[in-house]
Amino acid sequence: MKRIFVALALLASASACRQIAGIHDVTFSDAAAPSGDGGSGECSGATNLITSIADYDDLSVAGGFAFVEITSAGVARCATNGTCKDPNDLLTVPATDTYQDFTLSASSMLVYTLQGPSGSGGSVHAAKLDGTGDTTVVGNLAYPAYVTTTGARTFWVDDPFIVTSDTDSVQCSGCNGVGPTPWITNLFGGAYGIYADAANVYVLADDPSSTYTLYDCPVTAACASPQTLLAGLDPTTELAQMIASDGTDLYVGRNDHADIVRVGPATPLTPIVTGTQAYAVAVDATAGYVYYGTDQASLWRVKADGSDAPTVLATCNSTNDTVEAVAVDATSVYMLLSTATGSVVVSAPK
Repeated sequence: MKRIFVALALLASASACRQIAGIHDVTFSDAAAPSGDGGSGECSGATNLITSIADYDDLSVAGGFAFVEITSAGVARCATNGTCKDPNDLLTVPATDTYQDFTLSASSMLVYTLQGPSGSGGSVHAAKLDGTGDTTVVGNLAYPAYVTTTGARTFWVDDPFIVTSDTDSVQCSGCNGVGPTPWITNLFGGAYGIYADAANVYVLADDPSSTYTLYDCPVTAACASPQTLLAGLDPTTELAQMIASDGTDLYVGRNDHADIVRVGPATPLTPIVTGTQAYAVAVDATAGYVYYGTDQASLWRVKADGSDAPTVLATCNSTNDTVEAVAVDATSVYMLLSTATGSVVVSAPK
């Protein structure tokens, strides 16, 4: 199952041998931009920001840069006011370690996880957005995987990626001392994503009915048995990037219901979009909008309270392009596409 991470509105997630190689902003002219039809990432209403032969599976925006995750390898970035072709990975992962995930913190840090060999030597790291100042947040971990931050707290899923294992849990650094501190335990089966806001941490995991469940737990008290927030999520669809937060509630794309719903610990399940297959969701909490990419490779906007009709912002090549992620900043919305020839990030005015 593909890994899932969501950059929250509160944000917008190695050992000593871990090295930051630096960020190389590679530009190319419009003439070098891809053209044609099949899988080019060409979009009506949007412009290409990043094109690459690499596979990207996550997207975040902060500090004037778009950050993309190179599948199982690391993170690259491109200035949001430029264009980049095949930007270089800013993380150099030693052969003994395996890159897992990144998130961007509210304090403008790149937080990422590494797994070491044989379930030992894993670590959570933080670096500045330019790749400098890399530090170990916590080390000597077993299987750190998906990661999120809120304030001074960093949460991660400990996941050995063993199908028959029931040992997945959520750990915390900064909750009770430095950590790690067990925070959510008794998870059934595998975990597929983790999210946090100022009040709660959420984890997406298997449940006994072979579907996915969103569980929540306060950030102030650990949970041996977390509360069920939303159960029965369809495991047959790729849930990558289909969950986002405005800092209070979560917005979830449910393809088996063909809708996007809002739900929270104090908010009942509320549909805000119906009749759509949303492959990726992002929230602009300040403006009060939800942005989403569909199975037709189109980019849409709707009021977060569902009070208006959805507005299409961009339409891409629905035959060969698949939406992987959506992100938003103060002026633009960005969509990551998987194409026939690699990955494309496009941007459109909000």
